[in-house]
Amino acid sequence: MIVTKLTPNQNVKSGIMSTEVKVESGSSDKSANQIVLKGFKHQVGGRASIYYYDRKTLCKPYVSRELYFYSNTPPQLNDFIPKFKGLITVHLFHEDDMQLTAYALPRTLLEPGSSKLKSIVEQPKTHSKRCIKKMDQLQTSICTMEADTEKSVCVGVAAMSIEEICESNAADSQQSTESFDSQSSLNVEERKLWSTKVLMDAWVKSKLGNGENLSGKPIKKQFMLLKNITSKYQSPCVLDLKVGTCIRNNDKLIKLDHFSTRVQLGLRLCGMQMFDREKQSYTYLNKYDGEKLSVDQLRSILQQYFANTKSGVDGTTTQHTNLLDDAIKSLTNLHLAMETIKNRRFYSCSILLVYEGFIGVRSSRRCKIEVKIIDFAHYCLDDAQLHPGVDTGLMFGISNLLSLLESFPK
Repeated sequence: MIVTKLTPNQNVKSGIMSTEVKVESGSSDKSANQIVLKGFKHQVGGRASIYYYDRKTLCKPYVSRELYFYSNTPPQLNDFIPKFKGLITVHLFHEDDMQLTAYALPRTLLEPGSSKLKSIVEQPKTHSKRCIKKMDQLQTSICTMEADTEKSVCVGVAAMSIEEICESNAADSQQSTESFDSQSSLNVEERKLWSTKVLMDAWVKSKLGNGENLSGKPIKKQFMLLKNITSKYQSPCVLDLKVGTCIRNNDKLIKLDHFSTRVQLGLRLCGMQMFDREKQSYTYLNKYDGEKLSVDQLRSILQQYFANTKSGVDGTTTQHTNLLDDAIKSLTNLHLAMETIKNRRFYSCSILLVYEGFIGVRSSRRCKIEVKIIDFAHYCLDDAQLHPGVDTGLMFGISNLLSLLESFPK
């Protein structure tokens, strides 16, 4: 089991939030108020370096296609996406201890709906790089081919703990390199937080791209400000599921195991953190774990994610039922909303689920779960010829997720 030594009381006191400081050196922004950004420790997936701007707001690197989506969101999805709070400039400095120090400049904030922000938002090309070589037709054929599995995957609970899944996949792993990405064994105690990996990758990428000629000058980047979905939770349990069946090219499809969750369910575990109340620590899984999970293993992990509130006494079974019922209701509403959006594609999007993991066994408080759809860097605009109708891959994944949750005992 992968754990950390953080306890609930350390979440804020450890200095994880941003602080405002006065910077006396650097670029033309000398003596300007800047905000020191800290890595978002509840990031469980994705390649982008996400920072805290404040307790309720996150900084995510600007992508023109994603900015366009947030500025032109289909109204049916307003309740299912993180609130967009604007665009801001961030200065990144290389440090000797292999990290990037990030400073946000509040005076550069462009608020949603402002004329300055509107002048920056550009309508991207209709198709992202994910939409190539008739991938939409390939995606549809996969969904059709696997249509009969939607019912069968929900039959028979695989009674496997996360530890057993870890041991099984670790034994199958043939990777031998020392890089973080190759640490596919799920029972590695020393594994880093995913946010640490992402921040390290950003430092390496920036160093390679800029070489040694930085001379203390900042790297200027634009970041989007988004609502922090985890802000109201003391010890959030987070689940990130890539949804859809889009495969980038034929070679990838050939290498893809026919029994993978991506093909059979239109789902892939991108990352997860689950809080253990007894041990006061987290269990983590990441995308490399998700790529090797079978349908039964994914089902077991999902069931344990929701069963986390079931252990204990005095009302925890009710909490467990509440979580499932609320998640099913939200996903059903999301499915209905997506049915009304035609000729667009949501390639590489994720379904994000969050609930409070630190709940006393005698708590009378109803445990609620949030369900959001995130990551729109490959959102494809209206094209009735290339991708007509609804996003079949996305709908396939949401439908299977619903079927799995509805099959769990309450």
